[in-house]
Amino acid sequence: MPLLPLKLSQSPLLSGNLGLSSDFFATLVAQGISPALPSLSFTPSQRVSPPISKQNCPLQGFSLKQDKPLPAVPPTKIPPKQIIALLDLLERMDDDVGKEVQRVRESIGEARHIIMDHREEQNAKDQRVEKRRDLERRETKGVDDEFWLNA
Repeated sequence: MPLLPLKLSQSPLLSGNLGLSSDFFATLVAQGISPALPSLSFTPSQRVSPPISKQNCPLQGFSLKQDKPLPAVPPTKIPPKQIIALLDLLERMDDDVGKEVQRVRESIGEARHIIMDHREEQNAKDQRVEKRRDLERRETKGVDDEFWLNA
């Protein structure tokens, strides 16, 4: 029987630093549920191909009733409480990721505003420097200026 190991990310959001995960695991332990996450297992289904007959031919009609009963659902090794606990954990993880995405979007917006403000300040500063240079050029006396002829 193949096993699918369930390995969840150890991101800072889920490490217990936010209080959500530690409370959650404490609740699991208090209820007698192991905080270790379960492994999921599955077995390949064995399909039985239906016998080819005129009844199964689409042109002559299809019988909805099957001659054989459906196979029984294989028993699960994971208790329902652990499945519910895992689903709750996944919901909290989803909420944490959603909050983190929103926080990053807001940070990106703030960074854009800061960059725009900086560009505006830099453009204003560049214009002031250029005006000052133009003024200095106009007021500076050159070698062939009339000022020197009268001296």
